[in-house]
Amino acid sequence: LEGYQQLQYPYELMQAQLYAGYFHMQLHQGDIAEQYFADASQLAMQLGSHHWQQVSQFYLAFGVLDQGLNQQQRGGHTQRPERLQQAITALNRYLSEDHNPHWHAAAQLFLGWAYADLGQYEKATTTLMQAYQNNQQLGMPITAAYADFSWMYVQLQLNQPQAVIDHAAGRQPITRLQARYLARAWYQLGHSQQAAEVLSRFQQQHPDLWLPQDEQRLRDYRNAHASGGSQSILLA
Repeated sequence: LEGYQQLQYPYELMQAQLYAGYFHMQLHQGDIAEQYFADASQLAMQLGSHHWQQVSQFYLAFGVLDQGLNQQQRGGHTQRPERLQQAITALNRYLSEDHNPHWHAAAQLFLGWAYADLGQYEKATTTLMQAYQNNQQLGMPITAAYADFSWMYVQLQLNQPQAVIDHAAGRQPITRLQARYLARAWYQLGHSQQAAEVLSRFQQQHPDLWLPQDEQRLRDYRNAHASGGSQSILLA
């Protein structure tokens, strides 16, 4: 960054700023990332590059979203509704323009997360399903899986476990949260054995993704089945 500033290479500096911002996003330091993305957006404007303006605006919305989402489960901050509203405005503005379909599908996922975190589940349902379908069509299985388990979580919040089961019919989970939420749907319908089978099958197929808390949840479902389903199991 310092080198490109001294050399007065604006294009290379803009690229470095985007990389720096993305680095801080991986650490969930959205406030630091936002500044890098804002600087990159300003340079893109000065360079007259519509493409890089769109890219930086996409990441800028991502940085704002990160600051709004409730991140207490990972030891981070609580929800910041005003930042989520800002992210929703920025993402909707981004989605109203023509751009790379892969970025469009990713922005739909981010928008769905913002709606879900605010408890706007009807909007989240529609947006996340669109993100899932678009990423599937684009051959982006991991991003599609993120949209998929986010949609599943929303359905469970809406007390629609059967919708989760119907949606997952004929497919095997490829992420922990897909397996977890599918198992939870079976459990909410009173089928603890099927819930345990979902997790057991996922453990066999993806042992590298299996964590100690998954083992505990599997035991809980098996115990619930043995006790006639009387045991209470948290969704989180």
